Amino acid sequence: MTSRVRFAFLAFLALAPAGAGAATRTIANGGGNWNALGTWVEGAVPTAADDVVATATSGNLTINVAAACRSFNLTNYTKIVTHAAAVTLSIGDATAGAGSKALVFPAAGWTYTLGNGTTSAISFITTSATAQDVDFAGKTPGNVTFNGAGAKWNVIGSMGGSSNTITLTNGTINVNHATAFGGGTVTIAGAVV
Repeated sequence: MTSRVRFAFLAFLALAPAGAGAATRTIANGGGNWNALGTWVEGAVPTAADDVVATATSGNLTINVAAACRSFNLTNYTKIVTHAAAVTLSIGDATAGAGSKALVFPAAGWTYTLGNGTTSAISFITTSATAQDVDFAGKTPGNVTFNGAGAKWNVIGSMGGSSNTITLTNGTINVNHATAFGGGTVTIAGAVV
């Protein structure tokens, strides 16, 4: 590689914004299974680098396979998300989600259905040091894991349920803005609450 080409390449890398590979994936009006191209307006299944969003006209979504995204924001969503049993939705990568929000569930007007009260799991796995909001808005998730070295999450709103387990493996959770947690189990392994 010539020194000019090498310099240009290094300059490009230095000037490229962090998270430049991130894309927005919007649930299409027809909805569908997470792993189907037609479920997404952009015609691409989300990856761990993508922010997933919904609109008021987005259709029903089924999380039918192990799924990943950088953030999951359902603001204005009015349909049904079905989270299949024995399936984990992994949220996060090395950069914060859009607007520093990892998860946003709407407070009303939609339905979150679990295939199983424990194995329909959500795992927050970011390594970003930027604090990110997590808002279950009173919905009952399956088991929830927070695992990100150096990561910080602000749990806001409330989380329903009595059979779910919340596990903090790595990172920090701030629950100062949480209004209530269900009656499940909280497990902490070498992390800060």
